[in-house]
Amino acid sequence: EPAPEESSDGEATPLSEQKQWGFAVSAGAGIAQRSSSIPMEGGAARLSTIPFPAIQAQVLGYVRPDASSRYRLALAVRYTTSVGLQGRDERADGSTRTTDMRAHHLAIGLRNDIPLAPGERPTRLQLEVGWGFRMLDSEIPVSIPDYTLSGIYARIGLWFHIGDSPLSLGIVPEIGHVGSLSDDLSQSGQVQDGFLVGAEAHVRLQVIPEVSIHLLYREAHAFLGSAREGGGEMNDAERYGILRAEYQF
Repeated sequence: EPAPEESSDGEATPLSEQKQWGFAVSAGAGIAQRSSSIPMEGGAARLSTIPFPAIQAQVLGYVRPDASSRYRLALAVRYTTSVGLQGRDERADGSTRTTDMRAHHLAIGLRNDIPLAPGERPTRLQLEVGWGFRMLDSEIPVSIPDYTLSGIYARIGLWFHIGDSPLSLGIVPEIGHVGSLSDDLSQSGQVQDGFLVGAEAHVRLQVIPEVSIHLLYREAHAFLGSAREGGGEMNDAERYGILRAEYQF
């Protein structure tokens, strides 16, 4: 997310804003939901979850052209995982069963934060390109095989401040191509590559120049075609709300 602003009350600029490079670490928790449907030989198999606890961590390393610049180039790594996930397996014959599962999402991307105006509190354009992994696995066999979806993604976000307050808002749409999937999924569902579409909404509170609090909501869907006779497609959906704290140094 955008770099912290310098203090406006005449105090010394924090050390993190005097350097051409630095790091930001954030972690938090929230509530998530996951669902999936796959065309199988006996009909569509579906898996859904009740809302479950999730944790998220992010590490970001950045550089600037010079210490006074508001532009920065960063490498960002984000990881989100489930805690106590219960999945509901909805089988093609109409029966259901519940089982323990794990859901994961890992994203590694190169990010550009670009100020759109001069000054200490400019609106920012955030561009990110990277590779993402979405995983779902069960402790016991279910109708849907354990799977991993991965591929390139692009995020184009806009961040802007709310007047002179310490609050800022961010809207971050995302698109991607799912070009790699696990063997069990491609064989059982004859699933092919597809695309990803999603978005995030952020609210950020700058507590002090080095510390901020973020509230975010994300929803993203992956759609993959199937070579199975009769057509159909796979749909993997993730939704979560996360509250996390960030420290920049």
